[in-house]
Amino acid sequence: MKSMTGMGKAKGLVQGSPVRVEIKSVNHRFCEISFRSPGRFSSLEIPAGQFIREQISRGHVDVFVFEEKTPQLSVVEIDAFKNYHDYLSQVARELKLTETVTLQHLLPGVGGWIYKEMDTAVAWQDLRPILNKALKDLISMREMEGSALKSDISDRLLTIENIKNNVSSLCENVQVELADRLEKKIAEKIQNRSEIDAQRFHQEIVFYLERMDISEELKRLDSHLKQFKDFLTQDIPVGRKGDFLIQEFNREFNTIGSKSQNAQIAHLVVAAKVEVEKIREQIQNIE
Repeated sequence: MKSMTGMGKAKGLVQGSPVRVEIKSVNHRFCEISFRSPGRFSSLEIPAGQFIREQISRGHVDVFVFEEKTPQLSVVEIDAFKNYHDYLSQVARELKLTETVTLQHLLPGVGGWIYKEMDTAVAWQDLRPILNKALKDLISMREMEGSALKSDISDRLLTIENIKNNVSSLCENVQVELADRLEKKIAEKIQNRSEIDAQRFHQEIVFYLERMDISEELKRLDSHLKQFKDFLTQDIPVGRKGDFLIQEFNREFNTIGSKSQNAQIAHLVVAAKVEVEKIREQIQNIE
């Protein structure tokens, strides 16, 4: 299990130029990648994005490619500097300027440091191992945080299971109490008990008891708990499935709360829903 929060860094050379790569990821429903780099690296955005998606399925991922501030001067077009120098000198003469043309005047016009033209295929072969190292660091951090989330969620699932068991143990007594209450309430409204059909009387009580029965909800909770525990052990993205099971937990506990009409069970339902909500918050950060 992995969280969606992490970061990683790596350094290396891309076509002879020192480069630093930083990757950061945060929560997101899908896999969204933002690639920021110097302009001449922009052609690497597509292969970099595809490479990252092969290893990350969810989360907003920011990729930063930094080129060192001391760029390597691979090819200097001397002719360009000479031609520009001649041009500026001619302008100075025509304007009768006494200032001498210097390198400071030439650099902005010619483009300063002139890099080799980027070969996308070669540059990607250089960048890929750097990106891979940064990505491994990020994934390692996501796994560490995921392990902590798994432990916390497992503890909360155990609490929910204990609550469910307590509700189940109360259920039988509640049914008996409800039957007694219904019988007394109906009897109070009937002056002469012998005037009514005894079979119909008991059928009505059974009907109301069935409407208040929560055994099916308890069985479904057992199933949801088992599914949740099972997928926590799987080494695959589980966040979306967790979202679904959280909805199912809430559905079952809401139904139990509305059916039970028992103060003790109502308190247990509230406690369970608190734990479910805490798990829901944790699930938001799981890949």
